[in-house]
Amino acid sequence: MSFLKKLFGTPENLSPEEEAQAAARRNFETLRDDGVRAMQMGEVPFALKCFEEALNITPGDRRTQAFKAEAHLRMGQYAEALPLLKALANDEPCNHDLQLMLLQTLGELQEFGELKERAAALLAARADDPRVLYFAAEAEHGLGEDIWAVAHLTQALNLRPDYAAARLLRADVLQSMGQTAEALDDMRALLADDIENETYLLRTARLLAAQGQEDGLEEAARLLRVRPCTATALTPACSSSCTRSILSTATPCCSWAVSTKPPRSATRLLRSTTRPSTSCPTLPRLTAAAAACATPCTTKPARPTTSKSRWNSRPKQPPCPTGNTPTWKTA
Repeated sequence: MSFLKKLFGTPENLSPEEEAQAAARRNFETLRDDGVRAMQMGEVPFALKCFEEALNITPGDRRTQAFKAEAHLRMGQYAEALPLLKALANDEPCNHDLQLMLLQTLGELQEFGELKERAAALLAARADDPRVLYFAAEAEHGLGEDIWAVAHLTQALNLRPDYAAARLLRADVLQSMGQTAEALDDMRALLADDIENETYLLRTARLLAAQGQEDGLEEAARLLRVRPCTATALTPACSSSCTRSILSTATPCCSWAVSTKPPRSATRLLRSTTRPSTSCPTLPRLTAAAAACATPCTTKPARPTTSKSRWNSRPKQPPCPTGNTPTWKTA
């Protein structure tokens, strides 16, 4: 036993109480380190359990509390992370990254009153940080103070012109204020940097369709031509009657999807929402514009096959009625 104690670094003259404390400390460190490794590997639920067990041994360890808060945030459990972040932020008021994490959590929980107070306090010390200006604007927009929100977002964009989140939020604020032209300028600037971003494409198309002008409707149709059979692109675009009429050409593809993939209930629902509205006054122009600029769907790349591959025995799918085969994403 004396040899094992020397081997593992345990002093020989420890009392039973000290040995129990040393064992508890080793268990705590093992659980904490296992949680960190699990979180690095993407096993966030297991990491959270490790951190909770470690804090049962040493409840006041701030480092482990920070790891636990991060695990909650990665799992989208903002309400559970909030009290931990508040305690950590109060203990470390000079930790700027921790303060920003708290502001982000308050924004996710739509606690706009407290978010505004904390952002204002942080702005007094770090007025040159565009992230703090963004969170202040988010709180002001949530409280209906859109003028101040636009001012803070403009200041943030002056400090960091490539701040996409701030530009997108300013477009939303301007749209809520009825300033569609200014919102379109922001969305076009975002599209100039990322033309394939479906969120930017769909929001820009909605703004163009809302204007109702001839050139705006044609541009909306051109924007919505990308991947017309993709459910993630179509579902949010069906909220506007004009936009729904632009997407009327996607109905045959969705019908083909339901016939070949019956379990896809989301696609079945999509087919029912993409049928054109006959009450739309601009339906003829929108349908013609969409048909004129429609592009084929991306075909699924061929998989390498072997003699034992299960793909060899799969029956062939019937052709898409539009002549285009949509890209399916493996669940």
